[in-house]
Amino acid sequence: MSFEARNYNTSSVILYSSILILVSELLLAKVSIQLYSIFSPLPLILIALIINYRDFLISVVFSLLQILLIKVFMPNFLPSNQVIFFHTIISFLVLFFFGTCNLASKLKLESSNLISLLIMLFITSFSIFYLVFLNTVDHAEIRIFFKNIIVEILDAYKVQNKNNINELVDLIIAILPSINSLMFLITFCLNFIFGKYVLKKLGINQNDHLNFKNLITPNWFSFLYCLILIILVIIDSNSDFWIFSLNAIICMSFSFLLEGYKTFNNFFTNINLDKNIKFLIIF
Repeated sequence: MSFEARNYNTSSVILYSSILILVSELLLAKVSIQLYSIFSPLPLILIALIINYRDFLISVVFSLLQILLIKVFMPNFLPSNQVIFFHTIISFLVLFFFGTCNLASKLKLESSNLISLLIMLFITSFSIFYLVFLNTVDHAEIRIFFKNIIVEILDAYKVQNKNNINELVDLIIAILPSINSLMFLITFCLNFIFGKYVLKKLGINQNDHLNFKNLITPNWFSFLYCLILIILVIIDSNSDFWIFSLNAIICMSFSFLLEGYKTFNNFFTNINLDKNIKFLIIF
């Protein structure tokens, strides 16, 4: 079945798409906040893979308006006020991703360069956010939280030497932004893969977005990665630039993780193995 192959009622598609996004997001949030944090991009990705970008954009705007109306007239219906904020951020990121994919397809930009450019844009945005906000935040409570966790782990394994706990806590706090960013990128990627799999099983044709099956990290990206790695070894580990370089390296590693996944996935596709075994081997 294809939405692009026939003249569908645009207004109806936009309305039903916005309702589907809203209901799916609210159900996930009602069932479990943990599930919501993982699978919240999935309903948006499913809709974006089916209808054209213009209709998807309007559908997302309508879904945001609907959730704001629910907040105004039924404030107790939402499980948390943070759901609105989180839904807005995820909606913007999904819109941005598919918007860049749509633009890249028109400019005939290869998927490998697109992913690398998106990662570099992500790192640039992170650096601005770090300099403006995170660098001025008091880390006292976060430091105590991680220190207690590390002490509990060491006590559980009966480790006596606890002299370097403060240094370890400092390192965790330093890389925490990039770890969170990397986890979000991995989660978004898994939702994208799962969304394409679901639509394929349902027999619903997908939009002609960029093909990520032959994803290869560009040479310029690998060169920049090695350059930052060298700088990371040379400069003082107590400087802010060292912290930024370390976070940049962690975020840039997503490109190699994605390339590795695609390489293994393409390799095991032609091997007659059980799907569950393939999944375990790849991950």
